[in-house]
Amino acid sequence: MIEIFKKFIKLGLCTNYWLWFHLLSGALGTKLFLHYFTNEQAIIIVMIITILWELLEYMIDSFKKYASHEKWLYDSAGDILAVWLISIIIIWI
Repeated sequence: MIEIFKKFIKLGLCTNYWLWFHLLSGALGTKLFLHYFTNEQAIIIVMIITILWELLEYMIDSFKKYASHEKWLYDSAGDILAVWLISIIIIWI
């Protein structure tokens, strides 16, 4: 279990060079959707968009960018977790 967590930290967060983009788009998307939807609906919409984006990313360039399913999985998990956390933070602000 510790090894999985270490791999997640390394591959999902530390070497995830596009994590800043996911944080920015998650924050802006949440802020935008809060003008039209409730807090819960805004988070759900942002999470659906994030998951669809990760699936699209996998279908388009998974082997060019990641070279393995494991790296893609950790990278995507880091992106999804980051967007979920930033959405919660935006709602609390």
